Amino acid sequence: VLELTPRCRWVADFYHAESRDDHEDGSMTVRVRAADTGWLRQLALRTGGGVRVLAPVEVAEQVAAQADAALARYRS
Repeated sequence: VLELTPRCRWVADFYHAESRDDHEDGSMTVRVRAADTGWLRQLALRTGGGVRVLAPVEVAEQVAAQADAALARYRS
């Protein structure tokens, strides 16, 4: 399950979302199916906050940890 900002709504079409829930602010929550979550982690990191992983929780935690590690490298 992904939360997409308005600028990343294209993800729903490109990855053929199984379900979509549009929000008043232009964002969208979608469900996509993936055999491997590696691409999902990379997508979330590549979009600079445009795609937020909501579930599975372990993938969301991995994305957050990778983002934190990348930011720490920039700070040092």
